[in-house]
Amino acid sequence: MKRWRIEVTGHVQGVGFRPHVKRLARQWSLAGWTRNTGGAVELEVQGDSRACTGFMNELVAGAPRPASIHFLDVKEMKTIGVEKVFTVLASREKSDAQRFVPVDIGLCDDCRSELLNKSDRRHDYPFTNCCQCGPRYTIIEDLPYDRERTTMRKFDICLDCGFEYTNELDRRFHAEPNACPECGPRYIFTDSQSTVEDGSAISRTISALSDGKIVAIKGIGGFHLACLATNSDAIARIRIMKSRPQKPLGVMVADLKQASVVAKVDRDEARILCAPDRPIVLLRSCSSDLAPNVSPDLNTIGVMLPYAPVHVQLLKELKEPLIMTSANMKGEPLIVSNEEVFELNGEIDAYLHHDRSIVNGCDDSVVRRAAGKTLTLRLGRGQAPKAVKIEGKYDSILACGADLKNTVCLVASGWAHISQHLGDLAGVGCLERHMDTIKRLSRLLDIKPQSVVCDMHPDYVSSCNAAGLGLPVFQVQHHHAHIAAALAEKGIDGPVIGVAFDGNGWGDDGHIWGGEWLICDRRHMERLAHLKETVMPGSEAAVRHPWRMALSYLVAIGMDKHEVFSLLSAVDSQGLELAHKQIVAGVNTPITSSCGRLFEAVASLVLGSGSQSYEVQVASQLEAVATAADERGSYRFSINEKEGGLEIDYGSMFAGLLVDMRDGVDPGRVAAKFHNGLADTIKDVSERLRDKRGINKVVLGGGVFVNAYLLNRAVESLLTSGFEVITSEEIPINDGGISLGQAAVVAAGGGQAQNEL
Repeated sequence: MKRWRIEVTGHVQGVGFRPHVKRLARQWSLAGWTRNTGGAVELEVQGDSRACTGFMNELVAGAPRPASIHFLDVKEMKTIGVEKVFTVLASREKSDAQRFVPVDIGLCDDCRSELLNKSDRRHDYPFTNCCQCGPRYTIIEDLPYDRERTTMRKFDICLDCGFEYTNELDRRFHAEPNACPECGPRYIFTDSQSTVEDGSAISRTISALSDGKIVAIKGIGGFHLACLATNSDAIARIRIMKSRPQKPLGVMVADLKQASVVAKVDRDEARILCAPDRPIVLLRSCSSDLAPNVSPDLNTIGVMLPYAPVHVQLLKELKEPLIMTSANMKGEPLIVSNEEVFELNGEIDAYLHHDRSIVNGCDDSVVRRAAGKTLTLRLGRGQAPKAVKIEGKYDSILACGADLKNTVCLVASGWAHISQHLGDLAGVGCLERHMDTIKRLSRLLDIKPQSVVCDMHPDYVSSCNAAGLGLPVFQVQHHHAHIAAALAEKGIDGPVIGVAFDGNGWGDDGHIWGGEWLICDRRHMERLAHLKETVMPGSEAAVRHPWRMALSYLVAIGMDKHEVFSLLSAVDSQGLELAHKQIVAGVNTPITSSCGRLFEAVASLVLGSGSQSYEVQVASQLEAVATAADERGSYRFSINEKEGGLEIDYGSMFAGLLVDMRDGVDPGRVAAKFHNGLADTIKDVSERLRDKRGINKVVLGGGVFVNAYLLNRAVESLLTSGFEVITSEEIPINDGGISLGQAAVVAAGGGQAQNEL
């Protein structure tokens, strides 16, 4: 006879792990107990030594699909003679084990079948869930994960649901959000004329959507603004409401068959669409009946499958895809409360809301396939909080991230926990959500940070906020953080050649970087090459109006003023003259090596793009036309030795581009040759650095590499040259991954204490 005490840490709460343990114990005729603790699942088993071994083997191998076991602590105990059964004990709040927060899980096949089965007691019940699916993080107020610590505690469980909850043979055994029409949450439909509940609420919503109305629909992580994806007028109204004139909108389809009508879906993309986290997947759009203003001037479309029962109900009846875009106004966070959504009254035609509170708002996650990898573009519902194993010198760290695509990261006991996407911190609401998430995650994870880390940019809101927390402050250079995030995710220390391409990041020299080749590990960074610098006439105005960057680059390569003005003739002449004077006088013209600004300049010339209403708009349009072209040629960049390292000169690239434009070469081919030339340059510069330092690993990081065309070409070129190529996958490759990178650098003993600057 043996008795073992086992502590299981990882994502083992909210995934049916205790039911899994009890079923295994019964299968192997073992006595003992199991329970949740603040950060783990504890259990003791007693029985024949062979049975204990068999139990242990299946404990991990047969774990529920959503579970992720990070560590097993097994100790042999003295046997207890009188114990005959295996029981599930009440949870224990206190534990020394590292906590992991359960994430939301999309509707499982079993619950979907019940939802559609007219003879089932949960037929058409829009809150059906079980141990394998349903809300988790979005309803959790504290750990361990028990009903009384979630927003489900207000709903008294009925006898039938209670029987399922206590029946070890039922898949709802200890399913904390378990509910049915008799005892659970309910949907309510409200418009200007009436309010109805339950089944009538769903049918009224279907009618409103069919009539071309806009409905605010409360789901798992917050509200969506919904309308038929075929209705261009309703979509136009949503765009006006959100001050989002051209940014692409997410589309929800009923199933893979409907997805294949609106987009090209390969086997890997189909698998991702159907995964438990149900992210938005950025797909190649194809000819369809969708309204043209869903994703204007792009060759991609964001598609997701239903992940909540209510989505299945709506799409089953509508037979058409739905626009499902986050219900947030420009610069503000996702709306999660009924009270807040009703403040939009007059702009929305109807509301489908429910009486279960959302504690932790979560936007939908966004991913795309590129270079044979699945890249995370936005960390949200179903994926966050994301835990990454991280070792280092310091512990108990709070990383505040960047101002754009903000996430925060908390580190303790060798694990980094990255929050959901929190938005851009320029808006007051997003800053409040940033602060609130720090407090909530700290409580959930039981982490009390001893230090805080932020970006070096002196004007970042996140940096100013960090300075006000009353903790020792460390600063980490933006592009070092991009590369360190990938190193942390992959468990690599370095050294590596880091290629960091993005829109902007404060450099060590006080200039705006964004086209950098670094030699770095998690602790140290050295800048050895960069794109040749130019100026941003009008500073941030140059981001909103890409023609300003085109003007800057053309002046920088020595082109005559009149010739430059001729190329930019579509731009208001007074604006051109003023911007040119700024460049000449050096007034409000910060210096930058940004690759993002280079993309915008090229897009302005090739596509005639004068302004952009959202970040990366014109760069995405440039990628779209490049992807459609069958072009392997390239424009060459010059690589020059300078005192501070290699300088990559764009003069020859612009010369070739302008010749092709004057010769009437198709814009798609011109765009492709620019992308190809940049990919070749990434390889060429990396080869020179390999020759100097003997490093064969290249990490690609930064928002520019969200561009699948560039990433595909760059990876292909680097692999051909024999490099090992690394990118972030589960952590956003853009600024959403900065918080992890910051934490990784400081945990390794890097970063600079603020009082040393």
